[in-house]
Amino acid sequence: MELFGILPALIAFAAVKFAGYYGAGLVLKKLQPLVTSSPVNIAAYRLALGVLIGPLLTLGMVTVAAGVFAHGDSMIGGYVFLYFVRVFVWALVVHHFVDNLDFSKLQLWKLSALGALWSCVLDVPGVALAAVSPARVPIC
Repeated sequence: MELFGILPALIAFAAVKFAGYYGAGLVLKKLQPLVTSSPVNIAAYRLALGVLIGPLLTLGMVTVAAGVFAHGDSMIGGYVFLYFVRVFVWALVVHHFVDNLDFSKLQLWKLSALGALWSCVLDVPGVALAAVSPARVPIC
């Protein structure tokens, strides 16, 4: 597949994710006013983690889904696995921006679970945009 055919899909997917993560950064700042970083920094940090860790996690998800969920619906099992991985990625993000603040572990995990759910919701428009890109990339 040609890079110029995939590039618009990747850009569209990243733009959807960045916008959504910006919104998540606004929510984090509202819930924890002592967070001094801007929503742009929060979004950039989360997107960077997704770009750096995402390909490795996707390969891992495919491997786990093929092995563990071979007798069932591997797509659903793989996405459940991805959700839990995203919880841990969001925990890194939240911890990074609330470090040294009065923030309980329960709050951290609640926000991380919500962030992971939000990341899954953001997949819908991201994949839809990728599917109508010139290369018709079904998933990024």
